[in-house]
Amino acid sequence: MKRPLLEIQTGDLSGKRFEVKNGGIKLGRASTSDVSIPDVELSRAHCIFEPSGEDGIRLTDLASANGTRVNGEDIGVKTVDVKVGDTIEVGNTIIKIVEEENKEPAKAGNRERKKWKREEGSGSKNEGTGNKETGADNRNPGKNLLPVRTIIWGATVGIMVIAFLLVLMMPSEAERPSEAPEDAEVKEEAGLESFAYEKVEGDSSHIFRFFLTLEGASVLRVKIDEVGGEERHLDKMKTMSKSSVRTLADIFAKSSLDMLDNSYSGPDSEPPKLNSLELVWKNGGWKSGQRVSVVNTVEPAEFKEFREKLETFAKNELAIWALDYSADKLLEMAKANAQNARVKYEDRDVNRGNLSAAVRAFEEALVLLETVNPKPGEYAAWQQELDVAKRELDLRSRELNFQAAKAQKLQDWQLAAELLGFIMETIGNRDDDRYDHAAKALIDVERRLRKGGK
Repeated sequence: MKRPLLEIQTGDLSGKRFEVKNGGIKLGRASTSDVSIPDVELSRAHCIFEPSGEDGIRLTDLASANGTRVNGEDIGVKTVDVKVGDTIEVGNTIIKIVEEENKEPAKAGNRERKKWKREEGSGSKNEGTGNKETGADNRNPGKNLLPVRTIIWGATVGIMVIAFLLVLMMPSEAERPSEAPEDAEVKEEAGLESFAYEKVEGDSSHIFRFFLTLEGASVLRVKIDEVGGEERHLDKMKTMSKSSVRTLADIFAKSSLDMLDNSYSGPDSEPPKLNSLELVWKNGGWKSGQRVSVVNTVEPAEFKEFREKLETFAKNELAIWALDYSADKLLEMAKANAQNARVKYEDRDVNRGNLSAAVRAFEEALVLLETVNPKPGEYAAWQQELDVAKRELDLRSRELNFQAAKAQKLQDWQLAAELLGFIMETIGNRDDDRYDHAAKALIDVERRLRKGGK
């Protein structure tokens, strides 16, 4: 009897089926997951499906934020066996265990679930994140797109927002970031020249600042700071692919920003609080900039929809979803990943995919703690264990490549195909150059096999 398949029932992957291979399948929101699902309610590494016996499947929740349910029951942290007909719920995604020969179409229900599910109002899921400075980023080439805010905290009541000043400054031609020819080409094609988006939330105990910019047409940069509560600081940037630039431009193009006023504001609160959203963007020229500011009031629905899409895009592109969780939750999730990594490493000789799975799990544990400071005591040990696993993975890959190259020289195409397949199983990650090299070589070897070894 063949092992059952996982069939996605809802969302963008509805109808897709996945085989649970020997190395297991990790499911989550991260692009590095074996099954990556763009569901904002999923954790980056949400759960893992692994073989059980000859034809069974076992499921483990990886300390996800929203849990994993089987037939409506939350499984908690325990590992459970699932069978044909069982329904698994993770975030807004529904998965069904089906037999391979079952060709019934996937259910159409719930296809229209909202992707951008967030809290009402201008707040975020971050409870207690903030920033010591709320002015523009002086090191950022797009600094003058951002309004300057001065927030004064009363000494007698701790950190307290009592005032802020909003000033919009446009950069001169000399201050504009230099562009490579390919940047100009992407900019002209995408239609989005630049933007700066800032979110500031503050009260008597903390202040949080999220500052996102597009620099040079294709460089996305985020700076996040918190003062009070949990101390978190992050400054991260990435040169986006052309497709990502177009996706970002599409978010702006399909928005209703042109329907909004320049400014929305509400009365001061008691005790003092600050909820501020500011967006400045340019489409097709520096003189055509537009701005929307929302301060201490409920944001317009059109702006909220756009903001959530923009923040989700940035979190996916820059891999900063950890900011949605508290430091304690991130540590809990990191420990679960590290424990899974150690189990995989211990079982690295059981099947070829376990070593690469251990590497990915250790990497996931460290990424989860990217914004947590100070780092926990286990952090250094996990880094060392990751380095050991990486070195061993590299050695195994080199040995298999050597054997495969020798088989090809001897024109033993059957052995070469087998060894190249072993390399792909060992590496596991399709984005790894070693995996890609082996996959391309395997195509050539299989072509020769079909032609009788010629």
